[in-house]
Amino acid sequence: MSTSLLRPRIWKISHGDAEFNSEPDLRQWLEEEHLVTMNRGTLKKQGERFENGMSVGDYFYLRESGRIKLFGRIESDASYVPEQVNECFGDVDDWIARKYTVLFWPISDRKYTGELRKWTPNYNSTLGEVPEDELGLFEEWILRPFFGKTLADIQNWESGSIRRETAIMDYALNTILYGPPGTGKTYNVVNYAVAIADRRSLEDVQAEDYINVVLKRYDELKKQGRIAFTTFHQSYGYEDFIEGIRPILKNGANGDGLIYEHHHGEFRDFCEKARRNLESSKKTRAEQSREDAAIHAIDSLVEKELETKESGRRLFKTINGTEFLIVGADKEHVNIFIPKNLKWKDVDLSREELSKIVAADRDFSGPKEVRDYLKQSIRAHDSYLFALNKEVRSHLSQSSNHFTKEDELPFVFIIDEINRGNISKIFGELITLIEPNKRLGADEETKAILPYSGEEFGVPKNVYILGTMNTADRSIALLDTALRRRFDFIEMMPRPDLLTDIHVVKEEMAQDDYGVRHLVRHDAEIKLAIMLQKMNDRIEFLLDREHTIGHAYFMGDFQKNPTLDGLADIFRNKIVPLLQEYFFDDYSKIRLVLGDNAKPWDDQFVQEETNHASLFAGTPIDIDLDKPTYRINPGAFDRVEAYTGIYA
Repeated sequence: MSTSLLRPRIWKISHGDAEFNSEPDLRQWLEEEHLVTMNRGTLKKQGERFENGMSVGDYFYLRESGRIKLFGRIESDASYVPEQVNECFGDVDDWIARKYTVLFWPISDRKYTGELRKWTPNYNSTLGEVPEDELGLFEEWILRPFFGKTLADIQNWESGSIRRETAIMDYALNTILYGPPGTGKTYNVVNYAVAIADRRSLEDVQAEDYINVVLKRYDELKKQGRIAFTTFHQSYGYEDFIEGIRPILKNGANGDGLIYEHHHGEFRDFCEKARRNLESSKKTRAEQSREDAAIHAIDSLVEKELETKESGRRLFKTINGTEFLIVGADKEHVNIFIPKNLKWKDVDLSREELSKIVAADRDFSGPKEVRDYLKQSIRAHDSYLFALNKEVRSHLSQSSNHFTKEDELPFVFIIDEINRGNISKIFGELITLIEPNKRLGADEETKAILPYSGEEFGVPKNVYILGTMNTADRSIALLDTALRRRFDFIEMMPRPDLLTDIHVVKEEMAQDDYGVRHLVRHDAEIKLAIMLQKMNDRIEFLLDREHTIGHAYFMGDFQKNPTLDGLADIFRNKIVPLLQEYFFDDYSKIRLVLGDNAKPWDDQFVQEETNHASLFAGTPIDIDLDKPTYRINPGAFDRVEAYTGIYA
């Protein structure tokens, strides 16, 4: 019988670090079979509660090696004892197991460092139930930050409104949100990014508090490197986006003068992170273990060398006798210095390539075999990698055997104002590589040789590109045809209905019967929704629908305190200047949009004068004295009737 949805029972289950680190095959087998296990004799009756206290349909999160691994649902009684557990841990009667279904995978691999409860990951226990009155804390401390979910999502999973598999929602890999100014494109791109990255429905994310929940989660994902943001503009180019060269002034013992270094653009760097996650998610536990050990061994060697003064550091030798030494490192490279090389003294070796050949756990016969293993099309740094391989492998025994199995995660790259850049110039060969069926990991996986580095590059299938486009800046019909063909477009038009409940307040100073002045607030009875709809209907008739006015101009801070003064600022500083731009200072049409042609003189935002005879002495010849001139009426912005007259 299923647990009550209104009061779900949720447990913490911890798989012991010592036992499972010594038996990686057991850990892998339990993961593949979806089994959680525990010893009947676990202290404080935890084993007894695991066997008799839990029920089919209960929920749990699994902790391993100090990290949260998954959130699942118990699917069987504690009666199945796997053979592998018995062989590893001894007595057949001591170990019990339960089958489970994975509901949610974690979206963060960081350790929990929050407050302590018997059910939190930092509490020293194997089993712990979340009390009913602390379910809210569990949602705040565990569900939201580590899974991007809520208690309601568990109910939705049970009712079938959430998919019962771990695949991501059906979001297009390439999407552009387009619409007139002020329709909430940048606001909504945050909602879309969080929904994609956390594998959630857009509706669920939009239902949450934007500032305190959604935007906070967005910032967390940016810090994790899973969301990136850039803005296209006229001077933005391929070198900023993919790769290029830049001048570097080097001074010091290792070289002087101006040199040109190859550098990665922000999209390429972002794709590299996504690719590493994609490749790691496909590795077996044994492969991941060897790679983790290789990374720790490289760190150990580099740390040891850099702790030594430069004059005392070891000189490594290539197979041809070229000497070099390690002089620095960062998260991407190991920096070496080659004293006797007249052309290139400083070389950056790829950490990723070095860890690959170390993790291969094989004796390479020479640099060519290293090059073939790494599938390098040209000779690069294979001689130096070959030389360091044997040295790094000597540090493997000092490496930690703690590692985290990665799951495939979505990465979201946001391009604001995507239509303002020169698409052909910025994307280059990537215009083909971003197609869904050409992505890395797709059926028709395609790579291109980059022009500056000569390296192969592809866009991983777990990278989602989100763009925004202001249709008033450039019509979608004028957008690069190649771009339009490869993107899905989601139109975002003005939503006057969102303004229905905003009541504009007029503030005035009044004097009571005792002569005391105080502020009086009353409803100005300005119907914002109707006003915006009427203005947009007129703009669409006079111009087109792509130049309408968005609802966002009347939200935000104004929505929190909707005063007449605030509305006046919006019209004075945003709406009227926008209309001037739309109609190229054709004030006769601006007057029509604002309804000034049907208002009393004092209520007109733009006033029209036609009698100019008094400007000229006598009777000027060939001058149309009835030609209209226009002026902005400052007084109208403070009058309620100026706004109600727009739709009256």
